[in-house]
Amino acid sequence: MPDSRRVRCKEFGDDVLKIEVNAYLSTTDWGVYLELAEELNIRILATVAAAGTSLVLPARVLHMDTECNR
Repeated sequence: MPDSRRVRCKEFGDDVLKIEVNAYLSTTDWGVYLELAEELNIRILATVAAAGTSLVLPARVLHMDTECNR
């Protein structure tokens, strides 16, 4: 494979810059694929951390009414 990886700035969303990462892994073994994908994800996180930044998980707030209006 001439280029087995690709990273693109895909789009802007509400308070987000979406980055798309594609990697083509040459295996047909599901277990090997999972190991390779995990290693790739960990390396991405390490690269982000080495750059002095971090990824933020989306937050949602759920407000519940504790009074029952019947």
